Amino acid sequence: MKRTFALLLSITGFTGLHAQQKLSQPVNPDSLFFDKKEYYLRFYYDTLKYNPLFMPLVFDGKWLPDTLSLAQKPKAAAILPVPETSFRSLYTDSSDRKSQDFRNFIHQSAKNYMYAKYPQSVKYNRSMLPEKVPEQKKIKPNTLKDLFTPEPDVRLSVDNIQRAVPKEVFWWKTINSTLNFTQNYISPNWYKGGESNNSLLNIQNIKFGYNDKKKIQFETEIECKFSFYSSPNDTIRSLRVSDDATFLKSKLGYKAVENFYYTFSTEFRTQLFNNYKANSRERISSILSPANLYVSLGMDYKVKSKKVTLSVILSPISYRLIHVKDPEVNPVNFGVDAGKTTKSTFGSMLTSDMTWSFNKQINWVSRLYYYTTYNKVEAEWENTFNFILNRYLATKFIVHSRFDDSVSRNNDLGYYQLRELLSFGLSYKW
Repeated sequence: MKRTFALLLSITGFTGLHAQQKLSQPVNPDSLFFDKKEYYLRFYYDTLKYNPLFMPLVFDGKWLPDTLSLAQKPKAAAILPVPETSFRSLYTDSSDRKSQDFRNFIHQSAKNYMYAKYPQSVKYNRSMLPEKVPEQKKIKPNTLKDLFTPEPDVRLSVDNIQRAVPKEVFWWKTINSTLNFTQNYISPNWYKGGESNNSLLNIQNIKFGYNDKKKIQFETEIECKFSFYSSPNDTIRSLRVSDDATFLKSKLGYKAVENFYYTFSTEFRTQLFNNYKANSRERISSILSPANLYVSLGMDYKVKSKKVTLSVILSPISYRLIHVKDPEVNPVNFGVDAGKTTKSTFGSMLTSDMTWSFNKQINWVSRLYYYTTYNKVEAEWENTFNFILNRYLATKFIVHSRFDDSVSRNNDLGYYQLRELLSFGLSYKW
């Protein structure tokens, strides 16, 4: 049987080194009915090229040769099955070894040989084959359509699939870096001052935390945001600061019931650079002037889905400390009594952080902060819309509103303050 299989390999042009070793005499590629170039192209170490003889044997009823005629005696070489020893001379002595008719003749001769010698290997016949073979359809690519078509979700429907259980990861972190050119608007009574103009914005945000997947969660966020802009109307300085905010906030939660956590949170806010009024040496704010510290105890409600991540903390017990370190900064502008540099208050606080991803290119980040001493109210609501072009470029639209009735009232806007910012530039998520 091994010798017969090797013989069939040589007949069909798939004679390799292994098959040649099985034959009593090596086969010269030049003697095959395939030319030398085609012979060598058929040898792949990782691919078996299609050949009818390597498909399951199917009895097609073609036992007698097509050239058989009752008026003419057939040639001896055409009487099938032929002896095993005559296969070699059959294709080596032929002068038309490359013709398709001769190849078909060789294939049919080999199959008839198997029909006669090994009928147990023939398990199929022509009646078992389908009557109609599905036609192949060529799909033309549509580059424009594929560009705007979202990628489908990959879903496996394999039963009893073995899953690899990954090692649990309790610590996590994210880093977002932004460097944008901005168009900036600031209301005249913005509590830290500033001027509407074009500017360069830099935002660095780091988040990391711990989640034991049972009861305890810990989160920390650090953000440093500042913006410089040219000031042609300022005769004293050509470069000014329009936005300068640095904060560090942490919270530690212990799970009470599903989605609710007892939470202890702290937050520290300040700025890094000196800021002045236009055409004046009066300093409005500087590093640690002001510096705000919040400490609160309350309940955190958390929701996380595929598109929305929400955290709302209600703290009925909160403590706030305001400190103005720089003697050139007026503490009254930040709600501190005249003649003092520090003010402590107790009250209640509500904070909310939400991220809503509409799709891979657009998301909405919202931060809400509300603090009240039941006598005065300070509230901020910052909304950032990110329009992501690719991995490195993005457009930001920021609307930051603020209400503070502990400062002096503006004649036009009252206690309400507004800052709007539109920027485009580099954005990268680590």
